Amino acid sequence: MIDLVFFDTNVLLYLYDRRSPEKRERASALFSEHAVARALVISTQVAQEFYVSVTKKLGIHPSLAKLLWLTY
Repeated sequence: MIDLVFFDTNVLLYLYDRRSPEKRERASALFSEHAVARALVISTQVAQEFYVSVTKKLGIHPSLAKLLWLTY
């Protein structure tokens, strides 16, 4: 049985935050590891928070933010 891992909004934001390379690298490694294992869980609330935060805090254009989410 696979243990599922719930990802919080902050971890997803670190994937795109160029201000913190260490956190970005760690978030990327964790995301990849759990995605490959099919153990990654993201709630609807986290998806909504990600979209709002990535557009407001990181300044990513809304249409690009939508594409980023679809690549998950």
